[in-house]
Amino acid sequence: MELSGKIVKWDEKKQFGFIFSEQTQKNHYFHISSFSSRLRQPAVNLEVLFEEGIDRHGRGCALTVIVMGEKISNFSAIIAFLISFCFLSGITYLANLNYFPIWIPCIYVAVSALTFIVYDFDKSRAGEDKSRVPEAVLHKLSFFCGWPGALFAQYSLRHKIRKTPFILGFWITVLLNLSLFLLILPPIKFPALTIESLFGLEEASPMLISEVFSKPQLYDNRSVKLSGSIYDYKENISKIHNPYTVFTLRDNSGAIVIHYRGHLNLNPHKEVSVTGVFRQIIQYSKDTFYNQVEASVAKQLN
Repeated sequence: MELSGKIVKWDEKKQFGFIFSEQTQKNHYFHISSFSSRLRQPAVNLEVLFEEGIDRHGRGCALTVIVMGEKISNFSAIIAFLISFCFLSGITYLANLNYFPIWIPCIYVAVSALTFIVYDFDKSRAGEDKSRVPEAVLHKLSFFCGWPGALFAQYSLRHKIRKTPFILGFWITVLLNLSLFLLILPPIKFPALTIESLFGLEEASPMLISEVFSKPQLYDNRSVKLSGSIYDYKENISKIHNPYTVFTLRDNSGAIVIHYRGHLNLNPHKEVSVTGVFRQIIQYSKDTFYNQVEASVAKQLN
């Protein structure tokens, strides 16, 4: 049941207070963790709406305290979820492409889930006015790969977001974690961006293999289209259990190694057309290769 009332006492140091409601003719205890406004702080004589509830000890209390006339928005929680989801999805995708072991995103997901649970536990302890999880522990969880879960927990549970020093410390742990992550991440080279490539208008013209090797710096990190015969065709599974295909493509001018993330199921006795990105240097996990094509399309020719 939603009730209205006015804050009649607020202890800024202990972060709790009381709301008097005309409807019940009594004071209702509330903790800062139940105060849902992000625009204002609790203050005496502030008119609020709240739900009457009971804590785990059977004591009456005010839950979901909202400033009169202010609506709760989930926009911040949605943004926090999207940031966390995109980061976790992105590193999982890169792991599937063999840029680093799959256990790295697994650690991020597992520690993030644990961090969310710890935040939820800490908020429940705050509502019961019990001993809390030390902020240092929350920061350590964020640093050790749990920051996506911490970010989502802060805005979905509305916990810790009004404590500026804590939020500043949290973002420092995020920066430190990402800096460490980038140090162990092998360099990733993406195709050069042009207006045509952004709108899908760029299409590589057929060329000879010798043309690529005659000007490797010009074609490095750019799309190429080659055709020829298949030699040394192999479909394998990497050490981190990702499928890949590798073979040598030969035409009348030379030969080049083709790498494809996945299995192509090509007939090695027929000619093939390959479109992909030429790399002077390619790094897969701890292995380094030179002058290969990362294929995006490989079609069998009749």
